[in-house]
Amino acid sequence: MIQRIAIIGLGTMGPGIAARLARGGLQVVAYDVAPAAIERAGAMLGVAETVLDSLGIAVPPAGAGTVRFTDDIADAVSGADLVIENVPENISIKADVYRTIDSLIASDTIVASDTSGIPITKLQAHISHPERMVGMHWSNPPHIIPMIEVIAGEKTAPRTVAVIRDLIRSIGLLPVVVKKDVPGFVENRVLYALLREAVDLVERGVIEPEDLDTCVSWGIGYK
Repeated sequence: MIQRIAIIGLGTMGPGIAARLARGGLQVVAYDVAPAAIERAGAMLGVAETVLDSLGIAVPPAGAGTVRFTDDIADAVSGADLVIENVPENISIKADVYRTIDSLIASDTIVASDTSGIPITKLQAHISHPERMVGMHWSNPPHIIPMIEVIAGEKTAPRTVAVIRDLIRSIGLLPVVVKKDVPGFVENRVLYALLREAVDLVERGVIEPEDLDTCVSWGIGYK
């Protein structure tokens, strides 16, 4: 059962992910290599918590659902049941993180990548016990959008997928299991297909950009 979660990387997504996991009653320790990123994340966490309050997401009982920031990666992953890697979309950077934490975590600690499109199979090549690695792709802003893609690489154990799927459900969010490890997964492939068509229609003079925005926002998007 997952209770303690480490988040590695506090860019655009990290603070919102931390806030939503904590609101689900989980213990979160969030790490970044840059002190400025940690300082900024503290402010962003407060904003995310205010939004969660406005959405009516209940606050967990006292003592549950905490977020702590640290600049020590060993401290962040110590005792973690799940490590969520949230560093930039660069395989080399991600691989460095996996190599660093490999000796700091248990062999059965699940490692999830919040990559938005790198195949999980490629990332598994850089960590021991690849059966415990899985994709956990949140959407931006992560504290608002409930859908999370769960992606297995070639070596991911079915149990790993099940644990992450059940964790997502347990905090009131919506897991979507992607059955094949294709680049971009599903959400972004659909999004970029729409984007390509929209740009083409404007470039061919079929519609003005402002009217296209209205069509998408109030036609396709308004439900």
